[in-house]
Amino acid sequence: MASNRFNVAARNKAAPQDPTQVPSGVDVQTFFFPAIPDEVRAAVPILHSASASAVERITTAVFEYLCTSTLDYALPGDFYESTLRDSAALGVDDVNAMTTAVYFLARTALRNKIKLSVLREHLAKMNVPAAVADAVARQLQTQRARYEARVIHHRLTFPKLERVRWRVDVVISSGSLTRVMRPNVLLQMITKDGRVVTFEATLEMFQQLRYSVAKVLHEMQTLERHPIIRIVNEFKRRDEEDYNR
Repeated sequence: MASNRFNVAARNKAAPQDPTQVPSGVDVQTFFFPAIPDEVRAAVPILHSASASAVERITTAVFEYLCTSTLDYALPGDFYESTLRDSAALGVDDVNAMTTAVYFLARTALRNKIKLSVLREHLAKMNVPAAVADAVARQLQTQRARYEARVIHHRLTFPKLERVRWRVDVVISSGSLTRVMRPNVLLQMITKDGRVVTFEATLEMFQQLRYSVAKVLHEMQTLERHPIIRIVNEFKRRDEEDYNR
């Protein structure tokens, strides 16, 4: 009977985790929630075999790709040669797997604005080597502003107003009246994408346009002074301060 209890306890005892593998069940505890990508899971053992210089080269290339227009970016000519020379035990497929994994790590961290302390903690839970975590955190800290500037530049927005031209025309007479003397405002708006929009407004319509613009500006200023907006801005400021910690 004692032997049976011992066998049951031995079977129930958890097997030791491989420190070079992503532990099972850790997905929900990371910024990849709900599931860690298979590409990352498969590349973690390979990352343990890579040298620090190879990891640094791959991380730099990934962040350069993320911060550059995809159509304009090309890997350095000696990327594979240098990486394989630094890690002789690896092959081209291993380098591709590591590059893909680092890409998923960097892109997810940038999109979700993961704090550096949280990044290191979650990568440690995934058994990602410390050299990789440090390289990603270092690039994340230095390249974040550049990445966000590229995203803002390429986002889909309405065309912005670049220039406005105007003149006032006075209608002196018409077919039924010999003396009208009615002013009209001719407006020409040029947007950032090169479109030119021209329209004419009577004096009453122009006054209504001025009133509507002034009303919108006043409402925006009132909204900015609202206590809730101040609280939101304060939280954003604190998040910005905590991000690089």
